Amino acid sequence: MDFQSLEQIIYDEALRRKQMLGNCASSEKFQSDLFSERAFQVMVPLPIFKSLWLAYRKSGIEGLKPTDWQEMDDADAELVATRFSLIAAIVRDGVIKRSEIAELALARGCSYRTMERWVARYQAGGLRGLALSICGL
Repeated sequence: MDFQSLEQIIYDEALRRKQMLGNCASSEKFQSDLFSERAFQVMVPLPIFKSLWLAYRKSGIEGLKPTDWQEMDDADAELVATRFSLIAAIVRDGVIKRSEIAELALARGCSYRTMERWVARYQAGGLRGLALSICGL
């Protein structure tokens, strides 16, 4: 994983969040069924998904930039790089298939729940979400 400047990482995260919003990004009003379905597809809790949509509606791409991210220490950067390398193949398209998580967990020798947790943390929190400590890697 190529770690760039913090400014670039934050901008990339904003773009990732916009992609995650999909067609909902251009919606003029909150549509419960549409937003719930998309939130499920991208594995982001609906309240987080809605807050991203509201931020985008208010401020565009700037509203999707994380405001609390700081440089990671070496240990966190290594942990993030390891976890991201394990899930990168299934998170790049945005829509997450649970069957892909199961296949990836089996191929990587991790439990389904651990892999699902990493994917969900990445989807909701970006690279920072992968720095959160959990058992295992």
